[in-house]
Amino acid sequence: MEDKPKYQINADIVAQADQCNTCHRCLKDPTFDLCRIDYVAASGEVLFVSADQCRDCGYQIPFGEGLVCGCPVRKAIQKKYSI
Repeated sequence: MEDKPKYQINADIVAQADQCNTCHRCLKDPTFDLCRIDYVAASGEVLFVSADQCRDCGYQIPFGEGLVCGCPVRKAIQKKYSI
């Protein structure tokens, strides 16, 4: 892994993601695939993510037949980079 973060996210937001099962690989590992977002709502506050991809995430919130992402870092990446 490289020393330079893949995405520049405020340290306070990263600290909020204390349930991260991957030790914030999304920020550090250029080969790490972010969870695919299927739909963005509420100006990026609600992210519906792909259930087949985000199986080991500690921030999944079941919603109907789908999942909502509760990760503060993933939300910040979406808002800042539209990814």
